[in-house]
Amino acid sequence: MLASCGEPPPPPGAPRDLGAQLPDVGACELVHVEPSREPPSVLVLLDRSGSMYLPPVDRWTPAVQAINDVVSAYPTGVAFGLGLFGAGVGCVEGSVVAAPAPNQAATIAASLSGDPASRTGGGTPTSAMLALARRFYASRGGERYVVLVTDGAPNCNSFQGARTECLCTLDDCNATPTPWLGCLDDLSSIDAVAALASDGIPTWVIGYDTPQLTATLNAMAAAGGTGRDTYIPVDDQVTLSAALDGIAADLVSCTYTLSVSPGDPSYVRVLLDGQPVPHSSQLTDGGVDPGTTGTFVLEDGGRVRLEGAACERLQDGLTHQLTITRECEPVIFG
Repeated sequence: MLASCGEPPPPPGAPRDLGAQLPDVGACELVHVEPSREPPSVLVLLDRSGSMYLPPVDRWTPAVQAINDVVSAYPTGVAFGLGLFGAGVGCVEGSVVAAPAPNQAATIAASLSGDPASRTGGGTPTSAMLALARRFYASRGGERYVVLVTDGAPNCNSFQGARTECLCTLDDCNATPTPWLGCLDDLSSIDAVAALASDGIPTWVIGYDTPQLTATLNAMAAAGGTGRDTYIPVDDQVTLSAALDGIAADLVSCTYTLSVSPGDPSYVRVLLDGQPVPHSSQLTDGGVDPGTTGTFVLEDGGRVRLEGAACERLQDGLTHQLTITRECEPVIFG
């Protein structure tokens, strides 16, 4: 049968020139995507007041060991830094002795070394140290956090009211050079934590053997912006190590931003230490046991979030190899 008009159809098997009918989709290629993640900055503020080392009570040595342990356990997952309260007679201004950065274990350990008797002494200028942390972080970006480790009531405040208004934190506040030196510095300390939170800098409050300070430390913790309404009580190296490790593990992110945003998770391949991590949709397809592998979720903006065992592995403090590959997606034309 002959066509009534127009050009005859091409012979069978001949290529058809679709020209402008096809959109420009670019070359299809296998893309290896390097996930990016900046480690969170965590500034640990350590109390050096006289009560940290008052033989036979030694809280300093266990605290030093616990801090060294957690910094060594997360060399690149968390950028740890260290701020030390001042030590000496009365109230001495503290300082940041190690800026938050990856692989700070040696620097922090060196800053904490020495005889406990020479490293401790004096009051507890908590609000001043928190204010110092806020100034330190002011010019720094990224995720920023503070962890306060203290064993004493905050004092060294600037309150200069009547001595009868002072809630004394010492055996005898009358023996101090000024009426307010040993007064409880609760309001200023709570305000200092709240100021950090207002700058987007959450603060955890760890109380070392401080049951008598529950109300003050809880109020500080509630203002810290971490989601906790209470402080974290510890009484030895084991419990302090567990508290610090728990904070660090929670901060190791399991979400990675990709430079190329995939459109369909079925064309995304995730390998963690050479082991495939399936997409969460495969759980409903049957046969996938996420107990040992975990799963991943593809979110808007090219974010890949690892869940379950995969996230737990990333948070274990060890070094891991994560690779994400975007495979070619077929293009279907109607």
